[in-house]
Amino acid sequence: MKETRCLNLYKVNVGNESLEKELMSNTKPVVLSNMPSTTEMHYIFEAINRSSGIIEFDAVGNILFANQIYLDLLGYTIEEIKGKNHSVFVAPNHFPNKQYQEFWKRIQNGEFVSQEIECISKSGKKVWLKEIYNPILSSDGEIQRIIAITLDISSFKLHQRESVQRLTQIEDVYQFISDAAIISRTDAHGKINFINDKFISISGYSQDELIGQDHRIVNSGMHARGMWQDMYNTVLQEKKVWNTIVTNRAKNGSLYYVDTYIKADFDPQTGKLQGYTSIRQDLTSLKKQELEFRYNMEAINKSNAVAEFDTHGILISANNIFTKLFCYAEDEIIGKHHQIFVDQVYALSEEYKEFWNKLSQGEFVSTEFQRYTKDGRSIWIQATYNPIMSETGAVDRILKIATDITDRIESNREIDRKNSYLEHAAKILRHDMHSGINVYIPRGLNSLVKRLPPAAITEYKIDAPIKLIREGLIHTQKVYRGVYEFTNLVKPGATLDLIDLDLLHILNSFLKTTSYKDQVKLEPLCRVRVSESLFCTAIDNLIRNGLKYNDSSNKLVNIYMEDEKTLVVSDNGRGMTQQEFEYFSKTGSRREGQKEDGSGLGLGICVAILQEHGFQISCEQNNGSNIKIKLK
Repeated sequence: MKETRCLNLYKVNVGNESLEKELMSNTKPVVLSNMPSTTEMHYIFEAINRSSGIIEFDAVGNILFANQIYLDLLGYTIEEIKGKNHSVFVAPNHFPNKQYQEFWKRIQNGEFVSQEIECISKSGKKVWLKEIYNPILSSDGEIQRIIAITLDISSFKLHQRESVQRLTQIEDVYQFISDAAIISRTDAHGKINFINDKFISISGYSQDELIGQDHRIVNSGMHARGMWQDMYNTVLQEKKVWNTIVTNRAKNGSLYYVDTYIKADFDPQTGKLQGYTSIRQDLTSLKKQELEFRYNMEAINKSNAVAEFDTHGILISANNIFTKLFCYAEDEIIGKHHQIFVDQVYALSEEYKEFWNKLSQGEFVSTEFQRYTKDGRSIWIQATYNPIMSETGAVDRILKIATDITDRIESNREIDRKNSYLEHAAKILRHDMHSGINVYIPRGLNSLVKRLPPAAITEYKIDAPIKLIREGLIHTQKVYRGVYEFTNLVKPGATLDLIDLDLLHILNSFLKTTSYKDQVKLEPLCRVRVSESLFCTAIDNLIRNGLKYNDSSNKLVNIYMEDEKTLVVSDNGRGMTQQEFEYFSKTGSRREGQKEDGSGLGLGICVAILQEHGFQISCEQNNGSNIKIKLK
């Protein structure tokens, strides 16, 4: 008779979960004296033997027997494993020693143990087994052997692992999306039932303020008519994802811009609409930059000539200001090369080729350029040529922004021309008039006085004219000296020749030959480093203005020190405010209804002289004008 392997089984369903349930339903160990008949046991064993792996151990876990299914699972022959301990199959990292010992302790205590265990086959392959350990006891309660019924669950475990990994990946992706995007869900009626933290942050509402509200709570109302109907058509009828950039309004009224994706959620069984899911990306910063750039470009387009060229210099587009500036119609220049706007000799030069080479290589160019209109007229522009890069980093096109500065260039040329005249006049004054004022006239006057006897002077009553001529000559020499010093400043890098002087002394000396000296009151003044002739000329201009633009019956100018560093020229005329003083210091400025002549040139030069000294000048209106000069 064949050796019989005995199990405590009375019903067996092979190939399903009923086997494990049946094995575990009897919690009492098998007692040999209570076993069914040999015939019954034979059939039961054969049924299990054909469907499951079976392995037997002695009481300490040494292998006694294994059927072919078990051997095939782990790739061994019975000879290779018989007598070896159960641990030969167990993966080293599956059971820590303590747990493994506890596992066998339970079995050796007579317990049924159901365990999923990771085993290592002979080839090193990992095999997951579902094992049910059944201790077989003798009539006196001693463990005779341990029988384990084994099912291969490797495929299930692999699938389980893959499912866990996929679930983990899905959770990671969801968390990533939740961290990176704005997410909300609504029910079928558009009532919000879920929002993530980013939605709360960007909208400014709390969760309590949003849950249960209609999603229109963040609608800005700034969208084109029909936009939301298009959304519903896309997600409900076409059952597609709808995408566009949406302008929403936060709780505080500010606008924010989101790239919005919306899909409708349907019950997979009934097809009934369950709600809507929306994922958005915050584009507010980019949108504001885009709007700012657009507004800037609109402003530039309204006030500047703007054109675009390709990297070879072919005109792609031009605004109205550009076409009007160059007197072309748009269709006359689109597709033409930039050289139609430049001198043809320059267009053939290496310099012009290098100009476009720099632009095509991404260099920025900004300066003044001479260009030519359709009718050949020369114009001047202040222009910037900006290389615009493509997504690959290569220069895609050249943006030109230009302003017509022809009038300014012509004005500067006129100023340069007049300055050359002034320079020439200054040379004549400084050199040619010097001889007449400082040599010939003084000598002639002295010679005339020497040749005229005192009696003749008295007889002809010419003593007063001679005095006037002498005083006039002295005044003219002082004025000449001032003009000489002033024109000297025309030279590049010229500075004033300053001397420490008593202001009261030099002003008294300057004014004593003037006809208005009695209308000027000089109080004690300080000493300061000045150019005598220029300083006196500037103060004299303020005195004459204070007397000239004066409606008082008793015209007076008072010069005094307000403090040790502030000299005041005060008159009792109609007075000026600081704003009027600045206005009248400009050439050609006049008061409305002004009867007196005057161009403002003298006051402007006066201010320039004092500023050249490093002095600050201001004006107060107080019963006349108080011109205050802050001395350095």
